Amino acid sequence: MASKGTVCAGCFNIVDSRRHLKCSTCDSVYDLICLNVTKKRFNSFYGVSSDKKREWTCPKCSNKRPKGYNLNTPIRMDKETSDQMNNESLATNNVTQRSKSRSTNQINMSEGVDLINTIRNEIRTTIRDELAPIKKQLGDLRDSVEYMSKQYDDLIKTNDAIINDYQNLKTECQQIRSTASAMAVQLDTIEQYLRKNNLEIQVLLVPIRLCMCLSFSSPSNKALHAAARAKAKELSYKFVWVRDGRIFMRKSETSDFTHVRNGEVLEKLK
Repeated sequence: MASKGTVCAGCFNIVDSRRHLKCSTCDSVYDLICLNVTKKRFNSFYGVSSDKKREWTCPKCSNKRPKGYNLNTPIRMDKETSDQMNNESLATNNVTQRSKSRSTNQINMSEGVDLINTIRNEIRTTIRDELAPIKKQLGDLRDSVEYMSKQYDDLIKTNDAIINDYQNLKTECQQIRSTASAMAVQLDTIEQYLRKNNLEIQVLLVPIRLCMCLSFSSPSNKALHAAARAKAKELSYKFVWVRDGRIFMRKSETSDFTHVRNGEVLEKLK
């Protein structure tokens, strides 16, 4: 194959890189126009067998050999015929090149579209494969969050029920405490009433200097009476007395009396 820029030894024009013959003796290169060889003959005779193409000799070298059967053709035509054939060859080559270029562009465009579709499908497959485990993990996470949310709602309901029960129990305890306190007062009153007709005589073995007659009180009333006397001394109350088993206190002659029912009344005195 001749390199680009190789000049024909006959017409001194640049030869076609594919359609030319090179002499095996002198290495001269000739184009088909100068050899008067058609493309069809070149393709059928020299294009099929590379050995014939390598063994070809130019007319100049062939003339030096003995006469015999020779397929070589005369070199050079007239200038006008050569120029005309060159122009036709160039026009044909231009048309062929444009057709080949257009066909090549169409092939390249079709291959590019196929390549883009292939890449797009591969990207979709890759993304789908990569996102599948993430999607599964998100589904599991959503289920876990929903389960935790349900558990939290149940916990809130249970806590509200416990708080409600606590408030009810607290109210019941206060009511029971109040009832117990009232029953204790009633019990002391009943016990004191049962001792109404009892008489307690103290200090009979000593000379009588002062004789006091006291009502016979229950043990709890006796303890409350003693606490009332101590509180009266502490707060400077002048009067502390018991009547019908009930304890009363008065700070002065003009002040109101206080009924001491239990120790809480004594704690509130000022």
